[in-house]
Amino acid sequence: MKLFKTISSFFLFSLHVFYGCNNQDTPPIPSFPPEDTSSKPDLVIGFDHFFDGEEFALNAFYLTKNQDSVQITEHKYIVSNVVLHNSTDGTELKLDSPYFLVKVPLDGNSDELLIDGKVHGLEEGVFDRIEFLIGLDSATNFAPEGGPKLFADEGMFWEWNTGYKFYVAEGRYYSKDLPFPSVGTVAHIGDQVNLINLSFDLSGRGSLILSNNETARINLRVDVDQLYFNPNLIDMSNSDFWQAMGGIPASTFRQNYSTEYWKLAGIINP
Repeated sequence: MKLFKTISSFFLFSLHVFYGCNNQDTPPIPSFPPEDTSSKPDLVIGFDHFFDGEEFALNAFYLTKNQDSVQITEHKYIVSNVVLHNSTDGTELKLDSPYFLVKVPLDGNSDELLIDGKVHGLEEGVFDRIEFLIGLDSATNFAPEGGPKLFADEGMFWEWNTGYKFYVAEGRYYSKDLPFPSVGTVAHIGDQVNLINLSFDLSGRGSLILSNNETARINLRVDVDQLYFNPNLIDMSNSDFWQAMGGIPASTFRQNYSTEYWKLAGIINP
């Protein structure tokens, strides 16, 4: 009899636990928004480099307007703070993560900025002007030490000075008047005084049209030969220009690449 009561009590207790657990409110199943399979607009900015009207090539020999024989073995620069404008309605589109490095490759004269719409926050629209910096704004250029460095593998951060090199052209100068066949030349241009803002009117080319799931393109022409003469005619026999990393030599080069150095070559809309 005691055994029967014990089994009955256990059975009733088990039923209570079972139904009690199953009568509890079922927690809501979290809902997730459907995956966004659409694509933002993408933009490519192409930089085609030339020297005296011919396709520029690293390690080639060129004569400057001063008849100096020069060879450029490395040519690169930082592009940042890209902004697209629509002057009609006042729309201004600033890129997210807007830091890029343009570098002339060993096997060609062109480089491209591949601007992914989702990564950089592009939106549909019509834009009649583009502007960007050659270099970095002061907050980025003088970021606290210890943080990650932009373009660390490209040596764009000065180890002996504060900040970044905005523009780099390295090579050699050849002259029969030298006591040796050639001398190495370095133009490392940085510091906020040498920051330049470039702006290009796109309206004469039909404006830039950004559309979802499509890629538009802006082509820019870069005339590297103007580094040596416009507006300042550079005499490479002057040793001050062999190591241009500050002062008057750096600002002289910066003046030359901030005038007719860059030109809008075309727009290709989807």
